[in-house]
Amino acid sequence: MLYEIILDATDAMSYDFAGHGTLGGTIGNQQDTIGGADYQCELSDPIDPLPSTDTCTGGASSPWRHYQERRGYVVKIPCGLSPTALM
Repeated sequence: MLYEIILDATDAMSYDFAGHGTLGGTIGNQQDTIGGADYQCELSDPIDPLPSTDTCTGGASSPWRHYQERRGYVVKIPCGLSPTALM
């Protein structure tokens, strides 16, 4: 049986699954963000320890600090794709 898998590659895939992003850091390909400040970029959750902001735009401007926890990295693993594969 053949399957077609469509993966979302939009800017929000750079956040973690809780909707966290990092603003103002130095970003490298397949590297953790250095510096900057962590924010809750999606879905304001009153018990989330990170402050909420509406200035995150996702993608390269506000990816989550830990690259191995970013949605775009994690979602590739169960699909049998290398987490570093380009989308």
